[in-house]
Amino acid sequence: MRRFGFVLLLIAVLTLSNAHAQDAYESPLLALLATVPDTANNRTQVIFSDRAAIEAAYPPARMPADFAQFAFVSENNDDPGGDLLPVLFWTRIYMGTASSTMGQYLAVSEAMPSVVGFDYFDVRQDLSYGMPPEQTLHLSGDFDGTAVRAALIAQGYAQVDAPTNELWCPEAACDLGAQVNVRARNPANPFGGDLGRRFPLFISETSIIGSPSEGVINEHVAVATGDQPSLADAPDYAAAVEALTRDGVLMQAMFFPPSVLPPNPTAGAGLPAWSLLAFADVATSDTQEVRIVLVYADEDSAAEVAESLPSRLEEADSLVVQMSWSELLQARRVTNITSEVIMTDAGLPAVMVTFQGERGTQEQILETSLTDQDQIDFALPGNLFRLFVNAIYRQDLAWVAIGEP
Repeated sequence: MRRFGFVLLLIAVLTLSNAHAQDAYESPLLALLATVPDTANNRTQVIFSDRAAIEAAYPPARMPADFAQFAFVSENNDDPGGDLLPVLFWTRIYMGTASSTMGQYLAVSEAMPSVVGFDYFDVRQDLSYGMPPEQTLHLSGDFDGTAVRAALIAQGYAQVDAPTNELWCPEAACDLGAQVNVRARNPANPFGGDLGRRFPLFISETSIIGSPSEGVINEHVAVATGDQPSLADAPDYAAAVEALTRDGVLMQAMFFPPSVLPPNPTAGAGLPAWSLLAFADVATSDTQEVRIVLVYADEDSAAEVAESLPSRLEEADSLVVQMSWSELLQARRVTNITSEVIMTDAGLPAVMVTFQGERGTQEQILETSLTDQDQIDFALPGNLFRLFVNAIYRQDLAWVAIGEP
């Protein structure tokens, strides 16, 4: 098999400061994590998608004003008109993303304003976390509170006393969110409508948080009042976000605990134990890249891993697609890999491996279809990130798995 011959090893111990902050776009990821209760279930997986970041990463891309405009440019993608070309550009990039939980509702979103009181494109970011039946969906954007409340009332919701923001529950009973009612099924409702459920909702003018679990919603209220710690308070999450958001625009990200991957049983093949795995889709002025971060408790382990990961990757094969990782990365136009240790302000070292490819121009991206990706010579937005999304869910990332104790 042809191996990856352009690995660059860079081991650096850095202290991040404001000088490393993104110049063009301040990611809201940490602020959203500040609403997430730090529980074992919420740590099972955290999935973040930032639509607004596409505009910052790829100007002049412009998010559609509403679903009607999105539908128009999608139907007229050969010639949407000069003023709508930036909207088509944004749409092409967004349709290549892999992490948006809200993406599954796009096909039915025309009905969303009448069902939930907001348009699909009123949402700027979405954050999902936890596993059923205690999963949570958090939508962040600029919502018309009056319209949202009217839609909730039409669904039989009532407002319930809460110490901050607003708590709305079906028939004022917050323990009904998990009840299935197939006769009331409405897929345009992202808060349980696929099964006719009505999640309790914790809302503000810029945030809608829903979960089928009353206990989970109460934990969110406790976080909002300062009575329960959030994931943003956790040093490992703070360290990972600090690394992922430096020197670039973060477009999407995922976070997982060690249990997401089975231990590597081969003697000496597994990594020293890390506490958190994160990977992100990031654009810089010159590159489109994926960053993988492993958070460690001590610098020695982090330095050992940063030094060994390039060679581990060079030798790794994908057991699912029967190709080397070198070939998979080359097919997605990765031209450079760096491995480094970052000493974060959170006090924990983070090993970050960055896979870089040359970013495309607006003209190149608009001219590229899903069927001719083998012909391009740039890193198509979202394409490399999707490779890692598929790999994590197929447990096909043995080269970052922890060794058996």
